[in-house]
Amino acid sequence: MKILKHAVGIVATLFFAFKGSLLGIAPPEEVRKWPVAFALFFLLIIFLAVSALVRTVKGHRTIVWVAALGCAPLGWFLFRPYQTKTYALTFLWNGESYVKGEVLTQQAQEWKANNIQATDSELVSSFGGPDHKDRIWTPESIAKARVEITEKYILFVVPLLATVLFFLEGLVAPYEAQPPT
Repeated sequence: MKILKHAVGIVATLFFAFKGSLLGIAPPEEVRKWPVAFALFFLLIIFLAVSALVRTVKGHRTIVWVAALGCAPLGWFLFRPYQTKTYALTFLWNGESYVKGEVLTQQAQEWKANNIQATDSELVSSFGGPDHKDRIWTPESIAKARVEITEKYILFVVPLLATVLFFLEGLVAPYEAQPPT
């Protein structure tokens, strides 16, 4: 129990220390819905099952440490595609990020042709703000962008969360009994 309290304290400290950074890499609010929650819940179920199975194997600590060290670079590697896709498929409006599409409506194409140097924020402003973004990008392309950002986010976050969970398993798992000498 003492080890569990220590592990919870470590996790709480890490989340407190990195809270602003974690929110900075999160997708726009409109993407953070049930698919992300479902994926993380599913990961937790898989992790608990793996944890229970691995504990039956001699040398389970080594297995979880190797798994953690394997998941960390995978998460780091998958961050770049997530970041690239997020920058390509979002726009800023009053400091908040919103999902946009890749296909402009006819009306928006005409406006863009007359305002070549305009930013996405200026385009959105001329059409009445983010609540009217479906006048700028086709609803299908906005929906596709949401799916793409969600997929990239899940693929990026799951290995990093798995890393944390495996490290905690390595810290919290009971030590193997040593035979008396």
